[in-house]
Formats: sequence, C-alpha cells, structure tokens
Amino acid sequence: MGSYQGDAICEKIPIHDSARIAARNQVYILAPLQRVGTNQVVIVAATHLKAKGGYQNESIRYLQAAELKYKANQMARTLQDYGWKNVSIIILGDFNSEPNDASVQHLLQRDVNSRVMQSAYNLNDESLYTTWKERKDGT
Repeated sequence: MGSYQGDAICEKIPIHDSARIAARNQVYILAPLQRVGTNQVVIVAATHLKAKGGYQNESIRYLQAAELKYKANQMARTLQDYGWKNVSIIILGDFNSEPNDASVQHLLQRDVNSRVMQSAYNLNDESLYTTWKERKDGT
C-alpha cells in the first residue's frame, strides 16, 4: 500500500435562498482535493438541505441545491483557469428529497454552465435509499 498525503482547502458557506428572505442554518463545504503526483482534482461538495415536506420546503431545497451546484461548477472553472486539466465534482449529503423532486432533478440536469451529473444510486429502486425517517406528523 502506498502512502498518500494531500492538502485540502475547505470553505464553509451558509446556504441561503436566492432572494435572501431569511437566514437558514443549512451549510455546505466545498473541498478541492488533488491526487498526489497527478493533474487530477476532485471537488467534494457536502451538504444537508432543508428538511420536512411541503412545497415551501422543497422550494428552499431547490434553491439550496441550485446554489451548491453553481458554486461547485464555479470552483471547477476557476481551477481550470489556473491550469488544472482534469477536474471532477462529487456532490453528496442529505438532500431530504425524493429522486423525482425538483432539487434532485436540478442537480442531475445539465445546463450551459455545468457538467453532467449522475446519481450513485439507481433512482428507480427505493431499496437503495440510505436512510428514511418517518416523523409523528407523517413527514
């Protein structure tokens, strides 16, 4: 087994909705990690999106997911501008969403300024969900 060493720059930024209506306590961390001795960088983005069901909370999750995706892609472009050739992105966390919810679909959708993303899970197989909590109020 080889010995690996590395450095990471972590940035902890509060996620807020785009209108900045109210502060949220959800955060994300973006960490660019270089594989030693290579020109490969993986941006790891971790988050915990707004919990509970309902249209308003899903709207907040959508905005949070959109911001996280934007920031991760922005970091990837900046790294490429600095000369890094091979930059990948991994987004992980507790999305508090169903696979077909707008927040998850937005992360998977390719647009002009982002990369192709795909889920590590088969989104059609509910047995692959990692956790599930049912609260007393049914959410």
